[in-house]
Amino acid sequence: MLSLSRISSVLFCLMAAGLCAVLSSCSSHRALDDTEMTPHEASGQSAVTDRFVHALLLAAKEDYPEAAAHYRSLLERSPDLPALNYAMAKAQVAMDMLDSARYYSERAAALDRSNKYYSALLAAVYQEQNDYAAAAREYQRLASLDPSDIGALYSLAQVYLAGGEQENALEVFLRILEFDPADELTLSRILWLELKLKHYMEAIGTLQSLIEQGSGSDKLRLTLGELYLQVGEPDKAIAIFEQLIERRPGFLPAWIALLEAAIEAEDDARFSVFLDRLLSLREMDFDRKKELARLFMLRSELDDAWVDPALQLISRIASQDPDNSDILLMRGIVLNHLEHYSRARDDFDRVLRLEPSRIQAWEEMASSYLSQDQFHHVLYTVRRAKEAVRVPTLRLLVYEGYALFRLGVYDDALSVLEGAGELVDRDSRSWLVVQLHVTRAMIYEKQGLTARSIAAYHDVLALDPDNALALNNVAYMMAEQGEQLQRALEYARKAVEQDPDNPVFLDTLGWALYRNGKPGEARGYLEKALQLKPDEPEIAEHLREVLDALE
Repeated sequence: MLSLSRISSVLFCLMAAGLCAVLSSCSSHRALDDTEMTPHEASGQSAVTDRFVHALLLAAKEDYPEAAAHYRSLLERSPDLPALNYAMAKAQVAMDMLDSARYYSERAAALDRSNKYYSALLAAVYQEQNDYAAAAREYQRLASLDPSDIGALYSLAQVYLAGGEQENALEVFLRILEFDPADELTLSRILWLELKLKHYMEAIGTLQSLIEQGSGSDKLRLTLGELYLQVGEPDKAIAIFEQLIERRPGFLPAWIALLEAAIEAEDDARFSVFLDRLLSLREMDFDRKKELARLFMLRSELDDAWVDPALQLISRIASQDPDNSDILLMRGIVLNHLEHYSRARDDFDRVLRLEPSRIQAWEEMASSYLSQDQFHHVLYTVRRAKEAVRVPTLRLLVYEGYALFRLGVYDDALSVLEGAGELVDRDSRSWLVVQLHVTRAMIYEKQGLTARSIAAYHDVLALDPDNALALNNVAYMMAEQGEQLQRALEYARKAVEQDPDNPVFLDTLGWALYRNGKPGEARGYLEKALQLKPDEPEIAEHLREVLDALE
């Protein structure tokens, strides 16, 4: 449905010029004057004009169906009058009949390509029908008819954006900027596109223009510094952040950006100096320091470059309040990430002495033992956690189930995982649910329950379609069974795409190819798998069988 508000500015111009367009169109269609027209012709022309005016008045009163009926009757007699087609198109727009509106708009524009009102309406109809390429052509025509028509240029840019042509939209906004280089709105749109398209050097220039125009907010200056980091100029970035801090010592985003600049430059000395200055600020109360610590901890989980700085920051804060359980917990998490498991557990143990029911500390303690394959310690930690918190979490139960599986206690592991499944809801972290189903699948496979194992792996793939382990294991079991061999081959190929040098995955792909009657293709994958893992007898056996088939 065409929204009239969407093209209201266009239609306002069209309505205002409607009668003039009609009369000029009629006279241009056939140059008639009193000396050329017979009395009969003059009378007929007058009747047509009167009826046209009547139809326009009906449209002005929003009686569009009746107006359209009059236009249709007139068009039967004079189908090539552009103004008539244009008026009919407007009526069709008002009645949300877009296909008809498009037909009559195209007729009007084709009959008079110089009329900007016709092109404007046609472009708006195209745009409403999501035919962005056609709309762009019409707006380009409007802009060519009047190169100073900024409205047409803005519409053209919006159409390009709607059609995903961001580079073209940027080019149009740059043309608009030529009319008013200080226009902040246009500069802002250009900046947004340059950032989106990663034109960072150009974005730096645009930001500088905005700042020079008086829009020098701290946020813009902060963004300018961050852009200098993006283009590999940390010194310029640091200078900007230092200026911001000099003006506003408590402006935490600038401090964070300053620390990030030092991290990106791998300048440990400057990072330490900046950190000392920040932590000594009177504006940095302990709550703000704790939030800063949390931010660094989260960044360290996403970027290894932040792990050591995060530990340094959190350790300095911990030295100011050695018994703050939040800080101790965060430091333990970072130490876990660094694989300093014993030190991490010391922090978790201190947290639990302060707060025995701190569930995340129990979870992190169990995770630390799990990372070292200390499965008995995992079970002991989970048992103590259950005593402390009464109601175990999904994460604890998944850890417990996996530890029991690794210890070969399959029935108990399945029982625990079934209980964990009852805690799964839409807010559960997906990696935990995936791990739950993967563990179930591996247990069923150990028990020889192939169908159940495949079903559990499909539960994994429903959550994570690119899970290489699930793809590989399902493919291998299907190939072994000789069932759904084509799907087994698809899964095996997808697993190898995820990890091309995994010998187990290569073996599965080779075996799936062989089982699909393609021993020639299988040979290369199996030879590579054996080269990567020469002491694996199963790979050697698969290769031997393939070579026998090729003799």
